Amino acid sequence: MLSFVGLQSAKSGDIAPFNDSSNDTMMVHQFQEAASIPATGVDDILERNEDLVVKNSAKLLPGRLEYSRLVDANMMELSNGPVKSVQFHKNAQLLLAAGLDKMI
Repeated sequence: MLSFVGLQSAKSGDIAPFNDSSNDTMMVHQFQEAASIPATGVDDILERNEDLVVKNSAKLLPGRLEYSRLVDANMMELSNGPVKSVQFHKNAQLLLAAGLDKMI
C-alpha cells in the first residue's frame, strides 16, 4: 500500500520525515518547488516513486487518495513474469494486464 503526505511547511529541497508511530511507518519525501511539479493529477502520482520511501504500511489521508483491495485479476492463470502494464476499461469491469512473459 502506498501513502502520500503533503507537508506544506517544508522548504524546497528539504528532506521531511513523517513518522506514524501507531504503525511504525516512516515516510521520506524530498520537496520541490510547487512551480516545477506538473499538475497532472492522480495519474502522475501513481506513475512515480522516486521521492517516496514507505516502510511497512501506512494510513492514507482522508480525501487525498482512496483505494480498495480487489481480487487478483489474473487469479485464474497467474503470470510467469512481472506485470509491466495494466489498463482498465472505462465503462466495464474489465482490465488488461501485460507482462514480460509475453502474455496478455
